Amino acid sequence: MEQNSITIDECKRAYEHLVEKGYFTEKHTFDFYIGHRDKELIEVLHKMGYEGNLLALGYFYPEYRAFYYVIDVDRISMDDAKKIMDDYIKDWKDGNE
Repeated sequence: MEQNSITIDECKRAYEHLVEKGYFTEKHTFDFYIGHRDKELIEVLHKMGYEGNLLALGYFYPEYRAFYYVIDVDRISMDDAKKIMDDYIKDWKDGNE
């Protein structure tokens, strides 16, 4: 099954969070998984005017599932990125129990 292209409208929340914080998670995207469409998503963000060096990352939390996000590697270190995701998972867990 062919997917529709990712649109600018679908990326607005992600773009805004990226500009403000240097990263965004799945909760900032519109009904698609970062892990499956990261290259296309990053391409759209650059078309929207974002100039940073973006990298899609994912971590598997055995008790939950895999979670994905995108960071600007010029603004956030890999260690800080992992801490951000751990904090995100803690908040996600607290909201889903």
